[in-house]
Amino acid sequence: SSDFESQLREYRLQKTKYYQIIPPTVTDTTPSVSSSPYTAPRTDNAGHIDTERCCSFGIGEGPAKNSVYLCRLPLFGGTPLHIHYFWPVIILVMTMSGLVISTLHGLYAFIICCPVLFGSVLLHEIGHASMAVYYGGRVKLILLWPLGGVAYLSMFGAQNPFADALVALAGPATHIPQVLFWLLLMAISNGGKIHMAYALTWNTLWLQVCAGAISTQLAIFLFNLLPAFPLDGGRILAACLAMRNFEENSVFKICSALGGGIGCVILLQSISTILSGSQSMYFGWSSLLIAVFLLTHSRQLWIEASEGKALAYVN
Repeated sequence: SSDFESQLREYRLQKTKYYQIIPPTVTDTTPSVSSSPYTAPRTDNAGHIDTERCCSFGIGEGPAKNSVYLCRLPLFGGTPLHIHYFWPVIILVMTMSGLVISTLHGLYAFIICCPVLFGSVLLHEIGHASMAVYYGGRVKLILLWPLGGVAYLSMFGAQNPFADALVALAGPATHIPQVLFWLLLMAISNGGKIHMAYALTWNTLWLQVCAGAISTQLAIFLFNLLPAFPLDGGRILAACLAMRNFEENSVFKICSALGGGIGCVILLQSISTILSGSQSMYFGWSSLLIAVFLLTHSRQLWIEASEGKALAYVN
């Protein structure tokens, strides 16, 4: 009887210790070890991707720190929307460039660079964010900056690289309905006719805005699908290679090499355009900026991947 009571007390003691150490309501947040190209991100008690692990996909925190808060979007629990300090400068420069020609050209440049481009980029980032939330991720911040937009959101990694691919694809996909929307407006405003080339006059301003908006959507769509990190095409490529069980740093070395090659091609094209002194001077300088952006990130990504730290750079 004494032995039985002693064993019972020991059992109760061990049971009490077990529930003190491992409460049944706590979810283990330790990243799982996986042979997948991505390390599995931490999750909270609800199974969501940890907000603090939201990624900038190689852009870093710099652009977000050099931005101003605009508002909280009525989406995703009130995600903050920020705009980079340099964005208004771009609008001002483009508007002034148009005003040098005429008031009409200045107004057209302002409409394209402010409401049209602003709305396009915002919808693009909302597309990324919506898909991330659909798969259980979170959105920390949406930033509009001179080279487009950045959604600081969850990276699913080893848990679901297919979701990473769809999140990256969701942004460019928003430009398809936007193109259809502007085509519809043009057709309604032009007696059912669709024509992309108009001489800019006060009578054709609206039709030219529609045409410019369509060109903007197509340009953003095609540019973002280039397989160069941190563009959406590069992220899609990285996720697809991950699904094929490529090693993590090899994935980003491939993305870096492709991005560097694409950056060199854009660089040569931009220099040629600038030196030609053609009317596409703005296109030349903007292409030069994009080329420098791609080459800089490709070089840094290659260095980090060579040192086995690619994922830290991406995050």
